[in-house]
Amino acid sequence: MLRRNHLIIILMCISSMVWISSSFLGVPTAKSMAILPQYHGSFIINGDAELDAFCAGNETDGTETNPHVIENFEILYDGAQNGIMIINTSRYLNIQNVNVSEFKVALNSKGLYLLNAEHITILDCHFVNNSYGIFLENTNKTHTNRTASILSKKSGISLFNSHNNTFYDVVTLSNNESGIELYYSDYNIIQYNLFLENNLYGLLLQSSYYNEVFDNIFLYNKIDCIYNPTDPENTNNIYDNDCRSGKIPGIPVWIIGVVLVITISSIVTITIRSINKKRPNS
Repeated sequence: MLRRNHLIIILMCISSMVWISSSFLGVPTAKSMAILPQYHGSFIINGDAELDAFCAGNETDGTETNPHVIENFEILYDGAQNGIMIINTSRYLNIQNVNVSEFKVALNSKGLYLLNAEHITILDCHFVNNSYGIFLENTNKTHTNRTASILSKKSGISLFNSHNNTFYDVVTLSNNESGIELYYSDYNIIQYNLFLENNLYGLLLQSSYYNEVFDNIFLYNKIDCIYNPTDPENTNNIYDNDCRSGKIPGIPVWIIGVVLVITISSIVTITIRSINKKRPNS
């Protein structure tokens, strides 16, 4: 039942908590609240040697059993084009509990930009008010889990010529274009994600094939839930998604003064409410 002051959606098999507040640029999950991110400037890592040096002292070697770790950073716009840029790496790397905000100096600015990279896991991270939240280009075998990308000037997450990546428990909210967009990107798995109030589509598949899209929730994306115009043979396997397009009447969830509380757990609920229980009139 949808009411003006309270939206409840049943969502199965996801475990995270996201708080979105106009007074807090990061969006920590319940897990990441245990360690507050420390402020860090934007940075670029080019090649495995630079990644090894960046992670020196962590007692990691970048192998599958002992991946490098970049964690607990709060990165705010500091004049650079991108918040984090990782190029030409093949080491295993976990990026976790990292918040990146306000990188929108150009329309192609990114909160996190992965170029010619692989074996990267993005966990419990939040990308707020960037041009793109996450951008994967020629990047394969990454895993994005329990992560949010919101209020992007373009799309929340964008893939270009990137294959065999997975997205689980991801929230894309109020991005100016699509929640997630794929261009020339195949064999990706998109499961158990929430696409809410994006300005074009929840998910855009453009010249992308053999992707698995299932068990996702699409709510109130302005044009449509999923757009798949270049796959006439239906090679993309799209099923068991919950789709409701259009707009929430009179409830712009990103307005000033609104606190968004999304609690997602197995057979629990997502609750969206204002801090003072009041909403603007329709």
